[in-house]
Amino acid sequence: MMWKKIKSYFSMLHEYRVMMKGSKFFEKNPVVQGRFEENEDWLEHLEDRVYTLEKMIGDGSSNPSPKNQD
Repeated sequence: MMWKKIKSYFSMLHEYRVMMKGSKFFEKNPVVQGRFEENEDWLEHLEDRVYTLEKMIGDGSSNPSPKNQD
């Protein structure tokens, strides 16, 4: 039982250090962070388009209404 808690603690500590390392990387490289955010926005746009296409296919509509319009 005690071994499980110790193992869990070190696992949590390792995950925290990995997250902090990633955070520091983006803080030191704002250009990379900006590009990453652009990619996130682009993927959200693609998700909206896929949603629209799925709605078109699902209900046979020829004039779909997208979930989020830009």
